[in-house]
This record gives sequence, C-alpha cells and structure tokens, in this order.
Amino acid sequence: MERVGGERVKTILRFTQALSACNNVASIRSAALAKIEEIFQTRVSILLADTNGNLPEDQGDAAGLILSEKELGVANWVFANKRPAGRFTETLADSHALHLPILSGTRIMGVLSVALETPISLQQREILETLVSQLALVLEKA
Repeated sequence: MERVGGERVKTILRFTQALSACNNVASIRSAALAKIEEIFQTRVSILLADTNGNLPEDQGDAAGLILSEKELGVANWVFANKRPAGRFTETLADSHALHLPILSGTRIMGVLSVALETPISLQQREILETLVSQLALVLEKA
C-alpha cells in the first residue's frame, strides 16, 4: 500500500515540477497536457476561459484531444455548472470523454477533458483530480 501511495506522490510531484518550470499560461497548458497524456496514456484536451470568462469555441493549437461538437457541448456544461460530466459519470454519460472543471475556489478557469476507453480506478480518478487542482493553482499564479 505504501508503494502505491509513494508512486502517487511521485506522479503529483513530477507534474507540479513540470508546471513550475513554465512562465506563461500557454506553456503551463502545454506542459499539463503533455504530462497528463503521459501519465494516463490517453489523449487530453485543456480548454481555458478567455479574457471574457467564457470557454472558447476554438480549441487552440489542436494539440491533444480534439473535441467533437458533442464533446464541446459537454465541456460547456461542465464550465457552466462547475461539476464533472461525461464518460463514467452520472451526467451526460454517453460522452466519449471525462470532463473535469478546472476550479480555483469557486472560480472556473477551464475544463480538462480526458479520452477514456475503460473506467479508471478510484486511485487514478483521485490522482487526476489532484492534477487538475494543481493546474488551477499554477494557472492562478500565472
């Protein structure tokens, strides 16, 4: 059990270190995308709120997971409701991705979407949620 906990801490530490080396929002997004894809061995999308506080329709540099119109709709629901939705949740479960809000306190900063073919374990879900929280902290300071 300690070995599993130790691996979790190492994963979170490596993620935090990768983000702390970044000096702007674009590089933070890029580093987070790469690390989460590496950790979970799947495609990921990170949509960040624009200067007007809205989720952009443009998916940026198209790195990572490209969201379909349906998936963008789920991401927008997550953004508006500040709650997870999509694959393997009880909300909009027919989605092809799990969508998590990127929150700093009660402020929504964006949505992280993860393409999942099979359910992730409770431990993996906790790690993913911790990484999203770390991402929010780093973005808040950027």
